[in-house]
Amino acid sequence: MSDQLAITTGLADDNSFSVSASTFNPEGWDYDNELVDIDVLAADHFNNMVPAGTVIVFTAEGGAIPGSCTTGGLTNPDGACSVQWRSQNPRPFATTLVQCPVPFYGDTNPPCMGTSKTLFDSGINSLLPQPRPGRATITAYAIGEESFVDLNGNGLFDVVDTNSDGVIDIDKGETEPFTDISEAFTDHNEDGFYRKISQSSSLADLLVQPVGSVGEEFVDYNNDGKFNKADGKYTGLLCASGPSLACTDTGLDDNRAQVNIFRNIPIVMSGSTPMIRLVSIDGDTMTKATGIDLMDRTDPLNPIPKGAQTVYLFVSDVNNNTLPYGTKISTSIDNGKLLVPAGGEGYAIASNASNKPLIYAFTIGQEDQPNQKLSGALVVTVKTPKGSPVSVTLNIKDGG
Repeated sequence: MSDQLAITTGLADDNSFSVSASTFNPEGWDYDNELVDIDVLAADHFNNMVPAGTVIVFTAEGGAIPGSCTTGGLTNPDGACSVQWRSQNPRPFATTLVQCPVPFYGDTNPPCMGTSKTLFDSGINSLLPQPRPGRATITAYAIGEESFVDLNGNGLFDVVDTNSDGVIDIDKGETEPFTDISEAFTDHNEDGFYRKISQSSSLADLLVQPVGSVGEEFVDYNNDGKFNKADGKYTGLLCASGPSLACTDTGLDDNRAQVNIFRNIPIVMSGSTPMIRLVSIDGDTMTKATGIDLMDRTDPLNPIPKGAQTVYLFVSDVNNNTLPYGTKISTSIDNGKLLVPAGGEGYAIASNASNKPLIYAFTIGQEDQPNQKLSGALVVTVKTPKGSPVSVTLNIKDGG
């Protein structure tokens, strides 16, 4: 009976392929054997889970990872499998001298900032020029097919007369919408391109290759000895017999073909030495914060309380990447009142893959009751799970 029929291909398609990590920033720059779970979920064109026995293959730019896992079975959920990445050598670009692109009042050490908040936010002053040490790209791939939108509901990839002129022009893109992917590659510099070939119609960009892409490798699915970019055609089992010119042709089984679908994710091998700086931000200008005065002393004989003031902690590891997951940022204060973070509880760095410093705000206001002190200090301490604490001090003046 028709209500008992089910149609699936069982072959993973591109937009149904997910790769995730339990932690993106393990403390792996200084320590071996930090473990990260890498999970893969795969489904076919109809978003039915791929069958048990589907093989997912892995490569890693840094650290080490098992070569593959198999979906389903006794140990994995349907359409899913997992492996564990671990920190060890190689550590990407470990010998690279890290210097910020723009100094902060003469200091070129991380955290990279410059003095303009706008240029920090844009990355011009905050991102290291390539290569960027400590970032290990993991690639997961499997034999699959490209995705398409089934506009006519027949379960197959078709040509479509999109301009309704009675003529189907395949060379003008009159097909059902589809993803078009290249052969799988490991994206070391995280720019989305395989960098050993031209990314434009000109070969000029081959002459200016990002330094961080020097070790990128690809998976030669069709064994032709060269990297194949997206070919402008649908590649998959579901090509209808009519639009063969719009499908990748293997010469087999009515022009049906497969391709490696893939995902790249970065794992930050975060360092254990916090690089920190307290900063004041006035409009777009950032300056080093050494102290604040909660009083307006225009008239020295009659100081007037001012409103709360905020300073910002910029933090990174030695490679200008995020500090490790679980890093604690704690505070102590003996003059004024710490309003942010609320209750003086501090901050904890979550899982993230930032390639520039993180920012945390500290807002200080007047005490609820005078403490009979004209000056004191806010001490901010940053400690990774395995490293030694590093502190910075902000002097605080008030009216007592």
